[in-house]
Amino acid sequence: MAIQFFVPHDISGLIHLHGGSALFNQKLNELFNSNSTIEGRQQADITGLIGQYAHGNEPSHHMAYLYNSSGRPEKSQFMVNKILNELYHSSPSGISGNEDCGQMSSWYVLSAIGLYDINPGDPYYIIQTPYVEESSLNLENGKVFSIKKIESSGENSIYINKVELNGKLYNKNFIHINDVIQGGELQIYTTSDSSKKWQLDEFYTSFIKNDVITISPVIIAPSKTFHDSLTISISCQDCDSILYCIDLEKKVRYKNPITFLKSTKIEAVAYKNGVSSKSEIANFIKHNQNFSISLKQGFSNQYTAGGNNALIDGLKGPNNFMTGLWQGYHNINFEAVIDLKNLIPVNSISLGALQDMKSWIWLPQLVQFWISNDGSEFKMVDELTHDIPLSKEESLTYEFKSDFKNPLKARYIKVLATNFGKCPSWHMGSGGDTWIFLDEISVN
Repeated sequence: MAIQFFVPHDISGLIHLHGGSALFNQKLNELFNSNSTIEGRQQADITGLIGQYAHGNEPSHHMAYLYNSSGRPEKSQFMVNKILNELYHSSPSGISGNEDCGQMSSWYVLSAIGLYDINPGDPYYIIQTPYVEESSLNLENGKVFSIKKIESSGENSIYINKVELNGKLYNKNFIHINDVIQGGELQIYTTSDSSKKWQLDEFYTSFIKNDVITISPVIIAPSKTFHDSLTISISCQDCDSILYCIDLEKKVRYKNPITFLKSTKIEAVAYKNGVSSKSEIANFIKHNQNFSISLKQGFSNQYTAGGNNALIDGLKGPNNFMTGLWQGYHNINFEAVIDLKNLIPVNSISLGALQDMKSWIWLPQLVQFWISNDGSEFKMVDELTHDIPLSKEESLTYEFKSDFKNPLKARYIKVLATNFGKCPSWHMGSGGDTWIFLDEISVN
């Protein structure tokens, strides 16, 4: 849910796409008030949760400030104060996630003094309720810019009801960097009553001034491979037209879904106001195999490789687990049964696997191939290991393959792969759970 708000460079466009400020605020409310349960593998940066907002994940850091651009700055003031109070502590684990770039600390410092650059590179800072009573910025030009919090009521004075810049009323919820560089004093008056609103003439926003980019089209297909035929469609966001070509033939205007009967390469380009997008290219492969596969364990929803049939689709992954061509299994063994549909001679069976020890991915410890005529009584025909060093830093692919001098007759093939186990003691993730990454089961 959170990633949809990562548009700091075009907040006005983001609000427009949500249907206006009211609906945008409603979506922000959902972000911070949803159930905090995270499904699947636990990750160190998905921590510091308030609803589905994860303060441990740096791309989320501006999201508590977004209410400032949709007419509800008091909600940002409340949420930022909540994060400062609840997600920072003076203990060894006093921050969320990993402090690998200093951003967790930077967020705290900027939020605590009451100025936050929601869109780095933009010369504006959001004005926020300071967490400290007074702070001073000693500038390189020798001047000093001071920020003072003046509480008008109670300990819970977290809402801004008035701001003065150098003694004059200031009715914007942002300040230009030039006003800071000139030195001076920003006085921020606070109250515990959120109904005593700060009377604002201008709200901070960001927008793209020159929208000269045409968004590339999307080629939509149920699979990259097919047996008989495949129907695909092409869509685009806010474009005038789409042109496409098949197997480098002449480009034509896209109107209706397209059906392929053979392996095909398609290229599509979107146009808006005469400006073309980058090309979107897809290859669809027809294969003659009519096999089916039954997976005994579920693969990770992060690494599906395209779904249930990915391991028999004829596509093999390279030595990079992030390509989307690898199917990942976390902390479990792998078992699958392939139905060849008929009793046929089997000359060889192979299983492709990946090792990338820096990403907690190791080759299976053991691979077994079994055959059956009826799908219930199986006979093991080979058991394979490997001699790849566990500490090898380069990512690599490996094929566990069995060749049979005398073809074996079978209808069903069972493939078992044993998970490596826990990360070794010398590894950065010592004792952590590991992955099996598989790409293709081939039966010849």
